[in-house]
Amino acid sequence: MFFKKQPSAPENRSRFLKVLFMALLVLSVLFYFHSLLSWQVLALVTVFPLLFCFFRDRLWILLCLAVPALLAGKIFYFQVGSNWIYEARLTEVLLLVAFLIFVLDHFLNKKEQEIRMDKLSLVLFLYLMVAIFSFYYIVDLRYFVVGLKVLVFSFISYFLAVNSLKTWRSIRWFLRTSAFFVIVLSFQVFWKFYQMGFSSKFFFERSSIVVSLGPIALVSAVLAFLLPLLLAWFFWYRKWKPEKLFVLGAFLVGGVAVFLSLGKAAIFSAGLALAYLFIKLRSKRVYFILAGAGFLVFAFIFFHSFFTGLLERISRTFISQNTQFRITEYQVGWQIIREHFFLGVGAGQQLAYYKQALNWSDPQLVNNFFLQAFIELGLVGLGLVLAAAVFVFQRVRDKIRSLRFSQRKILAYGFVGSFIACLVNGLAEVTLFALPYAVIFWLVLGAFTNISKPTV
Repeated sequence: MFFKKQPSAPENRSRFLKVLFMALLVLSVLFYFHSLLSWQVLALVTVFPLLFCFFRDRLWILLCLAVPALLAGKIFYFQVGSNWIYEARLTEVLLLVAFLIFVLDHFLNKKEQEIRMDKLSLVLFLYLMVAIFSFYYIVDLRYFVVGLKVLVFSFISYFLAVNSLKTWRSIRWFLRTSAFFVIVLSFQVFWKFYQMGFSSKFFFERSSIVVSLGPIALVSAVLAFLLPLLLAWFFWYRKWKPEKLFVLGAFLVGGVAVFLSLGKAAIFSAGLALAYLFIKLRSKRVYFILAGAGFLVFAFIFFHSFFTGLLERISRTFISQNTQFRITEYQVGWQIIREHFFLGVGAGQQLAYYKQALNWSDPQLVNNFFLQAFIELGLVGLGLVLAAAVFVFQRVRDKIRSLRFSQRKILAYGFVGSFIACLVNGLAEVTLFALPYAVIFWLVLGAFTNISKPTV
């Protein structure tokens, strides 16, 4: 049995002093540029050496915490200039701290462990570099920062997941915290339903409903993405145990929350993903049929108004006001693309152009991530997104083949189902360009990359 050589006490002190020196250097810079100084930054820089020493070999813990931390919403505020307050989530802080620890650990300790940068990582990095280059022709700096932030944390999330979620233990804890996230997020939806008196206002005022994660449409999209993975994880267990009941509970409350949200794209994408699992998991088809029939009966009896409301929304899909809005935003998008075909309008600038073209006071992202990339970074950005999609498909194909008939293949089908839900939902709603969804997606994809390797 081999044991890793532990560093001596002088080596530990030397590493600690190096990190402390760098923290003090950063602190001095912050004091010099006092406009960026805040108590949150001071606290973080002060405790960073301790975080470094504790998490340098446990970065997977920070990644597991990053998903439920999204429930805290935007809790950090930094004054930038006289009339600009930058808002940040706890998840952003956790991912930045994890990334800094990873980089410093490899720089200070010169680890022999290889840093993994696969083809998908390179595509994400290239997309980020093109977005940064677009700074030279943007029209609104604030929107640029907002758009660039999503790309930065998308790359960081995937990079850290591939390099840190490498053991079976870390992946299982990531799944556990994701299930906890689904439960709490679903109960936030239920609480909103209760606050509105269980009335049809929840349906008619859907666009104005917001929880800590964001608008109800984003909530339903996130839940629809995680539901197939939770169901496959439930089937992965051979015996009944408390954790299996926990996963089942997360799936059930998440499914009800998606149904209550009345998001057509979310419900359709989740349904398509579950149909994929129905096809692949032949031995579980009886459970699918019984659960589906039970849910329909339950929904029709206890949520009759929502059931009929959903059917009405589906029947009015091609004539509803929402559909006309989508058509309008697509028309404006194609007009912008024709005028900025090769390089686009710049990262985050779609918001500025839509605000001007449609006279919106609060512009929204385009409800299609391919079109979003085409508008912002032109043909170059669209090409990189298509390349990323191809690499994801290749990853899924190769991973499913490598797992053969192992029990872990059931869980792999759940990951694939979630990716199907992401692709379908992303064609009709804002997904990968929304920070919470992007972080969750790239962390999940990174965990899937390592699913056939970890044994601990």
